[in-house]
Amino acid sequence: MDPFELSRSPYFNDVIRAAREAAEDPVHSDLRARDLAERLKFMAEFAEVLAGRFAAAMRVRPRTPLSRSAPPRVEKALMELKEALRDLQGWVKDHNPERLPRGCARGRAAVEDLFEVFEEMRLEEESFPVFSQSPYIQELVRVALGVAKGEFPPDTLTERLEWMRAHYAEFRKDFTAWSSAPTENEEVERLLPTAAKALDRMGAALDEMARYLRDRNREHLRIGCEALLQAGEVLVSAQQALLAAAVPQGAACPRCAAPNQAGARACSECGATLPGIAGIPTQTMEVREATPERAAFANLIRLESAVEGFLDGQEGRDELRRQVEWFAQKARAGRKQFESLKLPEGFPSQAAREFAQSTRDLMDRGTRAVVQGVERLERFFTSDEREDLQAGMERIREGADRILQAQERATQAPPP
Repeated sequence: MDPFELSRSPYFNDVIRAAREAAEDPVHSDLRARDLAERLKFMAEFAEVLAGRFAAAMRVRPRTPLSRSAPPRVEKALMELKEALRDLQGWVKDHNPERLPRGCARGRAAVEDLFEVFEEMRLEEESFPVFSQSPYIQELVRVALGVAKGEFPPDTLTERLEWMRAHYAEFRKDFTAWSSAPTENEEVERLLPTAAKALDRMGAALDEMARYLRDRNREHLRIGCEALLQAGEVLVSAQQALLAAAVPQGAACPRCAAPNQAGARACSECGATLPGIAGIPTQTMEVREATPERAAFANLIRLESAVEGFLDGQEGRDELRRQVEWFAQKARAGRKQFESLKLPEGFPSQAAREFAQSTRDLMDRGTRAVVQGVERLERFFTSDEREDLQAGMERIREGADRILQAQERATQAPPP
């Protein structure tokens, strides 16, 4: 058996590869030792994080025989993993060649034990009740009902509820900005009140659940969970309908330029993940008709509102900075993801390849312009020149228009 056989953990595999290289290259042991030491440090830190996450998860897991047997098994496997890492760390200090295969084998066995426990837990979780299509609502309701039944301590609900309320407030603000833009789309206008009402009910349900944290009356949890589930189902349906009405053609793949159905997360042609391009998401209630002549994007509408509010004296500098930083993070993340998507190797024809390349070039110019506009907005906070805000927004709008042109062009792709 290969003593350096890889495991099921990509992180521990980095350790194994570094150990193999150290064993095969004793001449450069000092260089290999530094490389292995870095990977051992990361793996040790990850093991600590894993132990903490597992302990937190077990606090809100239904009481089953597996819930009682899993913790000692995981604790034993983590201890074995730590001992394996110590053995490998010993090689960094003394270069004893026996430590490398021994540490890798011991660590690989520990990783296998961990995966075995986690797989058993995953299979058991598939039998647990499903309350909602949303994983966030599902988790919150599951914990809240567990607290209401006395199965979990009350403090397990606090962090999850606070997180949900914070994200709800952010989403509510985004939805308000998105829905306040003018539209000529009658179907969108018809559906917006339903989504808004569902969001209001969701907020009221979260407030009802929060009352439990003040008076420990479990009735608040029962009522709140029921209302939250109802509002969540209505909101999911409304989102799907809004998506179909607002973006019936879907979005272009930035990798191969193929058009995709509205709401698609991966390209149907090349399999690439469809990113939120440069702060301008491509699906799920994010693009809409602002006027019959010009489309707009939810994130752009939110940024425009913040800049215009500041220039009109209605918003302060701190709020403007917060919104610019928020958009900048999305813009740069989207640009980085776009750059990582290269054209696929195979195309049915040269014409298809040229079409994909020209569409991608258009999207490239658009995402680049958005990031350049962001940089101009950021310059304002050191220059105090309002021209930087105006010029930055103009550049971002130019980029958004190019991205939209690329998406519309993808719908005109020539047949293979």
